[in-house]
Amino acid sequence: MRRGAAAGLALVLAFTAAGPAFADPAQARRVVDLVTVGAASSERDHEFSGEGVTTGSADGRTYREASGWQRYVLTVYDDSDVTLVCTFRGSNGQARRYVLEVEGTAVPVKPFQSTSLVPVDVEIRVPAALTRRRTMMAVTIRAVDGPTPAVMQLKTVQEHLEVW
Repeated sequence: MRRGAAAGLALVLAFTAAGPAFADPAQARRVVDLVTVGAASSERDHEFSGEGVTTGSADGRTYREASGWQRYVLTVYDDSDVTLVCTFRGSNGQARRYVLEVEGTAVPVKPFQSTSLVPVDVEIRVPAALTRRRTMMAVTIRAVDGPTPAVMQLKTVQEHLEVW
């Protein structure tokens, strides 16, 4: 058996009075779409565009930050709420303020700040009203008083709604 196939069989279900449930809540989530920043085909597939964008790399991974904005279009399912997971390169103590827009509407975010340069996943809950009846969502990250956080990856994650 291939290593990947064995990992796929590792899904563990717990049975409750209400039926099967995921033993690990993280397994109840599904990655719907993923943008690998700096990968030409991924950025093309996700309609990358931007203004004032600079590119760099750290530990073999590409990142983009912008003095203006950067935009990607990601796939979503219309059956559950969406969480946008932004992987930012660590800010080494510098606060990075930004505006995150989904379909042109600002979504509340906190300034990004970390104590090292290690990549950090920031989860942002997208209001359901912004993605209702949509299969795609445009995400724009705009700079505020300095460059945006250095984006390494974006992904949409939604609850797993299998019917048993």
